Amino acid sequence: MVALSLASAAGRKKLNGIHRFLSEGYDWDMELIRDEGDFTAEALTRASRSRFDGMLIGFAGKYELRAQHADRELPTVFIDESCDPTLSSVRPDHERQGFIAASRLCEMLSGKENVQRHTEIPILTISTRSSTRSESPAGVLVQGALSYIAKNVRFGLDPSAVARHFKVSRRLLDLRFREIAGTSVNAAIREQQLSDVRDMLRRTNNPIGKISELCGFENPNYLKTLFKRRFGVTMRNWRKQNSQK
Repeated sequence: MVALSLASAAGRKKLNGIHRFLSEGYDWDMELIRDEGDFTAEALTRASRSRFDGMLIGFAGKYELRAQHADRELPTVFIDESCDPTLSSVRPDHERQGFIAASRLCEMLSGKENVQRHTEIPILTISTRSSTRSESPAGVLVQGALSYIAKNVRFGLDPSAVARHFKVSRRLLDLRFREIAGTSVNAAIREQQLSDVRDMLRRTNNPIGKISELCGFENPNYLKTLFKRRFGVTMRNWRKQNSQK
């Protein structure tokens, strides 16, 4: 049983991630609960007593229902909606959440021992919006650095270059990033690069080698490996699934 709100784009992206995992050769007979109001204690009891082997739950505020039926030992994976830090400018990778959740449930159903109980999914990107800009000096620095990274990442930026531009030490810049954005400068640069890569895959017919060059990657093979590890799919297949051309 999969319980996700498909009224939101986030829920639909999670479901896409689940389907992408299943497309790799897994055959699940899946029942979908689309509305949070339908996900009740009675629905959970029915799932526990019927043919269902496991559950994926993505409804916020419903985690307490699982505790009521812990004795039924139904393998369950929760997809947490929260982000750390709780900034409205942080864009979670909902599709990746669905993919990883499905893979964890598959591990549980296969009887694998020591299944990872908690998995943090890296953010998709951080949007720089004036409406969410912190008024503190640290917040202004981080938002300015994010904007600078977005505009210049394809020119081969590294954390030291960003720090020099803002006339601060790299150590201080990294410290402020972790305080405000919950990530490092290097990770923010990498996420922006991957965001640009996805944008070019979606909107252009440029070959992967050209995209690698335009997005600041010196080695296309490194980009291919990084992309597959980050999103669970090759660049070529991601383009097929998301191309607007």
